[in-house]
Amino acid sequence: MASFDGLRTRLTCITLVRQDRFLDFLAAEAERYPTFRRHIGANVRELVTEGEAVRGARYQAQDGWREV
Repeated sequence: MASFDGLRTRLTCITLVRQDRFLDFLAAEAERYPTFRRHIGANVRELVTEGEAVRGARYQAQDGWREV
């Protein structure tokens, strides 16, 4: 398994969750916010940057290129 002896945290437990379940959990929590949009099947191809800051992503959808 893994050793968490070197982990420094004030929390007393750790939960290991499969990635697909964790992503479902994140999406369910994010859907509580009115501006959240989930793009199923989006194929992100590049990041949108301003200077050295990432401001969004360009992705290919079934109906063409989009930017968020």
